[in-house]
Amino acid sequence: MKLLRLYVENFGKINNLELNFEDGINAITEPNAWGKSTLAAFIKVMLFGFESKKASALPESERSFYKPWQGGTYGGELDFSVGNRSYRISRTFGASERTDVCHVYDLQTMLESVDFAGNVGEILFDLDSNSFKRSVFIAQNDCASQSSDAINAKLGNLAENTNDINNYETAQSRLKEIVNALTPNRATGRIKKRTNMITELEQELKGYDAAVKSLEEFSEKRDLAEDKKNQLIQERDELANRLRLVSEDSRRRELQRRYRDLCADVVEKLEALEAFRETFPVGVPDEALLNAQIEKARELEQKRLQMEHLRFNDAEEAQYQNLSSMFTSAIPTEIEIDQMISRYGKVTDMKEDKFKLNASLEEKEKTSMVVDPFPDKPKPVNAFTVAGAIIGNIGILTFVATLVLFLIHNYPPYFMFIGVALILAATVIFVLANLNHRRSVRLYEDEVARVMQRQQEEIDEIGRIKDLAIGKENEITDLEEEVRQFLERFSVYCPATGYSGALYELKAQVKEYLRLHDRKQEYDRTEFACRDIVNKIAEFLGDWHLQLEEPYTQGLLEFQKELVRYRGVQKASAEATEKKNLFEREQDMADVELHVDPQDLDEINEQIAEYDSHLESVRAAIDQYQRQIEQLREQLDEFDERRGELATLLAKQEEDRHRFDIVSRTQEYLATAKEQFTARYMAPISNAFRKYYNRIIQTQGDDWVIDAHIALKRREMGELRELTHLSAGYQDLIGVCMRLALVDAMYQEEKPFLVFDDPFVNLDEEKTKKGMDLLNFVAEEYQLIYFTCHNSRTPT
Repeated sequence: MKLLRLYVENFGKINNLELNFEDGINAITEPNAWGKSTLAAFIKVMLFGFESKKASALPESERSFYKPWQGGTYGGELDFSVGNRSYRISRTFGASERTDVCHVYDLQTMLESVDFAGNVGEILFDLDSNSFKRSVFIAQNDCASQSSDAINAKLGNLAENTNDINNYETAQSRLKEIVNALTPNRATGRIKKRTNMITELEQELKGYDAAVKSLEEFSEKRDLAEDKKNQLIQERDELANRLRLVSEDSRRRELQRRYRDLCADVVEKLEALEAFRETFPVGVPDEALLNAQIEKARELEQKRLQMEHLRFNDAEEAQYQNLSSMFTSAIPTEIEIDQMISRYGKVTDMKEDKFKLNASLEEKEKTSMVVDPFPDKPKPVNAFTVAGAIIGNIGILTFVATLVLFLIHNYPPYFMFIGVALILAATVIFVLANLNHRRSVRLYEDEVARVMQRQQEEIDEIGRIKDLAIGKENEITDLEEEVRQFLERFSVYCPATGYSGALYELKAQVKEYLRLHDRKQEYDRTEFACRDIVNKIAEFLGDWHLQLEEPYTQGLLEFQKELVRYRGVQKASAEATEKKNLFEREQDMADVELHVDPQDLDEINEQIAEYDSHLESVRAAIDQYQRQIEQLREQLDEFDERRGELATLLAKQEEDRHRFDIVSRTQEYLATAKEQFTARYMAPISNAFRKYYNRIIQTQGDDWVIDAHIALKRREMGELRELTHLSAGYQDLIGVCMRLALVDAMYQEEKPFLVFDDPFVNLDEEKTKKGMDLLNFVAEEYQLIYFTCHNSRTPT
């Protein structure tokens, strides 16, 4: 089979691309990021469709990953030939597999073909998509050979019926799940769990025989007790009959006995009451008064404890004495100290103001030393005045000379007009010069006045600043003096920490003194209260002739207990006396005093009492035996349920053990069958591998071994070793050889086209040449679609 043509409408970054393929090597050499791997994926997807996200190694689903960047129709066409017929696959992809559209056309008739009713790739190659990528499709950095059920089926020429071998891995996975669920070797296995349950039940049932034996013993004892009870009842009834015969005298005897008992009870209660005379020699105190004394005693203990907490230690006593000496005359309030701290806090600001005033004064004094110069006084004669005088003299001379010449020689008087003009010009110049001089004099006088005014203002400002500085100095001195006097009132002289620190220290001392003073007063008040309580308790103890020592609470409580007992005895004595008096009032004492021989009656009553006591003991024993019998029966019922559970568990355990044995053996038989099945095509694969390996390495490949799992290993140092110790490039070459060997073994008749997505990227220069030679060798038998990014890895 061969690829003839492909057309990419839109797939990933590729769009509107058409390529035609020929026999042999079809090399597509393009730079990185052109889309070579995308185009290789396009060929696979056109044949098999998209993989699910779970089956793909891409970070997202294959469908989303290759979605057209530029939009448009998602899909394309792929032309191929198989046998003597040619076909075209046309696919468009939607958002999911249900919306995909796939058509296969016969290129001779351009009618839709029925030869590929299903997945085109699986029908064409007898492989699923995963097996296709493990054999015919060799991707970059994925040259390693790996078998699959579909490859094993293809190798075994079972293309028409591949369900058994294709489902081998699924079957083994399911069998493994069953074995793990049943296993007796894991705590999570059903057999293991049930074994523990059976052991527990067997341990519980060990007490079954003992329970049965105990039930028999208690039943026998209960029956004996029942017989004994019946015998006692019969004998008691006989005594009761005898008792009825002497019933006439029984009433009098009973009255006599009751009266004697009442009298004896009165005597007994009076004797018990007389025993309290030593405890209460002067009478019995009121209970409320005694309770009040107990409360006082408890209060005394609390106040004693409070005094211990309030008592000064040596350091506190010394500190209190020292502070007391400071505040003998008066104690400043916190408000007074805070006000003084606030007032003294202004000293810093005033010193800052004083510093600024002194700095300003120094600056003013420096600037005042630079005296503004007075302007030069304007001169009355200047260049204009001189020019006016010259022009005027020339005008006069010209006028006089012209007049003389006119008068003497009758010379024309033209120059007289010039002289007059010069005289007039000189006059104007003199007037203007005079006006300018006057203006200069006014300006001079004004400037002199301004200079003198500025000098006077600076002198006044210097004086004002000096006054302010002196004022600030006086304020600082007065305030410090006020603070000093305030501190000296409390014996604080020349504080090393400065007045501010001394004020804060004084404030802390006042607080500490007040705290200690309050504590001292509280101690004194508590001590006074203790003395008062002691006096009151002592007065109470004296009134009732009690000798107790501190702490009084325990003694008073004992005294209270005696009082409670006394009240009880007193009440019992009164009640006994009242019962005796009531009996005397209600009964005829003459009948009571009759002499009656009570011997027979008393003896019978004693015997009946003995029988009643004995009967009560027997009935109690019968009840006890019955309860134990019922408990044992309940226990035996539970044992029966447990025995049923144990039988059920044993049956299920036997069933699961049998199933576990069958499944375990099935696993072994399946593995053995697969190994025997795959062993049949080990020789063709080994021969094909050596053919390609010898082509690359130029040596015999006898050191390589292929096992029944199509796993390639190398014989070194007497052991079979994995490929992981080889370099990446060497592993890629071996992997390509193994892939080609698999393809040779799978396709004995019509050879498929092979897709190489730059598999030699990890090879050095020498191995790259061998790889290219291998491609040329393979191209003699197969059509190759070869993608690479560099000319050095392009076959020539």
